[in-house]
Amino acid sequence: MKDKRLLVYYDNGEKIVCEEKFEFYSEETGKNYIVYADTKEDEKGYIRVSANIFEEIDPNKIKDGNLATIVDYDKNGNQTSKVIRTYPITTEREWKVIEATIEALQK
Repeated sequence: MKDKRLLVYYDNGEKIVCEEKFEFYSEETGKNYIVYADTKEDEKGYIRVSANIFEEIDPNKIKDGNLATIVDYDKNGNQTSKVIRTYPITTEREWKVIEATIEALQK
């Protein structure tokens, strides 16, 4: 099975490829979250892991930045994709929800 990829597009035209670790919906906050990691190590050998709030959007209605495309594969190996708009996580409460989800998945 191929890794799920997240192609992040910046307003300056830069595009980076990340590996999606997981996404989930929190009933507590009423929001969708995505956790992903760079596919390249930094100069110290570390891989940066990030998280954002996201919403899926119609690709025909794209007007501005903060966009990413999630590339996945169905059970037959065919490539699928969806476009999302990302938002920063700004509250301690939301970080606690993400941390609790990560801990639960590690068990």
